[in-house]
Amino acid sequence: MMQVDLFLAYGTGAMFTASAARQTHAGRRAPASRRFRLLSAPLFPCVLFHALLLAPACVWLLARFPAWETMQVMQSAPVWARALFGAATVAFGIAGCIAGRRLSAKGNLPAAYANLTAPWTLTFVVLTYGWDGQGYCRFLSPTTFDPASCASRPLRMMAGEWARSDIAIALAAVVVVGVSAAVAVMTCLHATGARQEGLAATRSVPAFLGFVVGGVLLPSVVVAVLAAATAWTAGPAAGAGVLASLLLLCSTIGCAHWRTPLSAVLMQGAAPASRAGVLTDAG
Repeated sequence: MMQVDLFLAYGTGAMFTASAARQTHAGRRAPASRRFRLLSAPLFPCVLFHALLLAPACVWLLARFPAWETMQVMQSAPVWARALFGAATVAFGIAGCIAGRRLSAKGNLPAAYANLTAPWTLTFVVLTYGWDGQGYCRFLSPTTFDPASCASRPLRMMAGEWARSDIAIALAAVVVVGVSAAVAVMTCLHATGARQEGLAATRSVPAFLGFVVGGVLLPSVVVAVLAAATAWTAGPAAGAGVLASLLLLCSTIGCAHWRTPLSAVLMQGAAPASRAGVLTDAG
């Protein structure tokens, strides 16, 4: 789970930048109000979210369930190593936010979209395939992972036992709190950008949330499942090739055809008024 946390942190940081895509686009005029400047900058809330919520939650899960997933490697680690893991989670979130902001400012839509989808795809690849084809078994093992048990027990039984375990309850609570906080902050960022352009947040915010679900998370899940299925049937090399090809295809499609809050802002050569119209009608 430790490597998943780092991919998750990077992808979440990239989403913070996407939520403030209107404010980060090249040539966007900074708001005059100090309060609006603070709300429109994605890095500040991104740092707060990762430092005050995501990283502490990851470290708490590491300490509370040391035998789950790959967390057993930290069972005998000193306190400073766990603190370093928490700091790395924050650093990855900041890196995703900064990379997304720079790509957005340059108007590089394929790279900006890949910066969003790649970390989430890798997150789901680790959860499904892992590095040896048994990633889902590790995830569904409440205690220390046993390869022999994974091979002999049906997936339905493993999922049922895991759903009744303490780790499932704790993880569900962390996900509910984390997702709620992230959605609230990103919605605020996106609504702030919409108000700066005189647009209705009631139309712009649902379009952005639809983009996150349908344009980022859903394609990431599909790509990860297809890559994992290929790796299981044809080998890891074939799975890696499918993964890279599908990520490239998604970036190309997103650049050429998708009318999303991110792509509309990053379209080069469009007048501000036309961009605003696309943003309002997106979704």
